[in-house]
Amino acid sequence: MPVYQPQRVGPVPQAGGEVIAVTSPLGLAITAGACWRLVKLATSDAILDKPRKWTRRWHSVFLFVTCPWCLGVWIAGGVVALDELCWSWWAWVASVLALSAVAAFM
Repeated sequence: MPVYQPQRVGPVPQAGGEVIAVTSPLGLAITAGACWRLVKLATSDAILDKPRKWTRRWHSVFLFVTCPWCLGVWIAGGVVALDELCWSWWAWVASVLALSAVAAFM
């Protein structure tokens, strides 16, 4: 039985002959770092304090945008979709987000 190989839209960036995608260890690390950074940005970074305070009017929305577990699922879905559909520019954005996540732990 042939193994299913996912197809990408557009050119796929390569580093050292290896495709950097969610299916590779490096791609998984970059994607996880990007997800973590976006969840942290959305749920607790000071730059988004005003929009979060604005959502206090609606209790359920406020709980959603301040809960990393709730929002994380949706952000992860968006990150995976971007990874599959927009590799030409998303790889750079995800790499910057992942490096920012690493810097946050230092």
